[in-house]
Amino acid sequence: MRDFLAYAACVEQSPQAYFPKATAIGRQYAEKCRFGHTFPGSFGFTIESPTGIAPFAHPEETPAPFERRVMGRIVRGLRDLENAVLSGEVDEITRRYEQGLNVNLCEVLEATLKQAEDAELEYAVAWSPEWPVAEDLRRVRSVRLEQRSASLLGAAARQMRNLKESKSQTIRGRVVELRSEDSSSEEVATVLWPDEGRKLKVRVPLEPTDYARACDAHKARLAVSVTGRLEKVGKFWTLMAPSAFEVT
Repeated sequence: MRDFLAYAACVEQSPQAYFPKATAIGRQYAEKCRFGHTFPGSFGFTIESPTGIAPFAHPEETPAPFERRVMGRIVRGLRDLENAVLSGEVDEITRRYEQGLNVNLCEVLEATLKQAEDAELEYAVAWSPEWPVAEDLRRVRSVRLEQRSASLLGAAARQMRNLKESKSQTIRGRVVELRSEDSSSEEVATVLWPDEGRKLKVRVPLEPTDYARACDAHKARLAVSVTGRLEKVGKFWTLMAPSAFEVT
């Protein structure tokens, strides 16, 4: 649940299909949440999320605080999952990751369901009266997840990973490693890319002329930029079909 809350905060701050790991904002939010004792009946427990700063004027005229928006995202995501189970369509989840569940949240929920084995999971929220409840959330009382939800969550996560990795993007950073093998025409530069508060080492296969420029940039400690599709191959991030290599 801590991972689930942390990633919900991450994607609320920066709506992305996938995060390699939780950012600082996610970890800080999860640390502020309080995990209560179990309650009678089936195994269950309460999590208290901060409500944020109370509104100074009329609540309906004041933007909801970050903590409230995180909880709204969680409930919308669970509702999307419930709709996906009813319709059998993962699009109910994947087309709404900017407002609901992203890859990380799907994978955490999937793992939780698998660990629960034959049990069902039920989520419900009691909203603080300090802030008005959004119209689309007022009708959501509770969401019950059965084991069949796990396969949909896994399918949605895989589909969104493909969406993330198929987008062309430009990375910028220092060259930290160079590799050229005599037995192969492949020449690879590894770029340390600062992205959303984390640093990824990205392997970039280059043409001979661009590889020579990457060597010069490495010696001069200059940054480079290059455009391509970011994919994870085994344990390593690789920029596929790189183009527009520049020393900056």
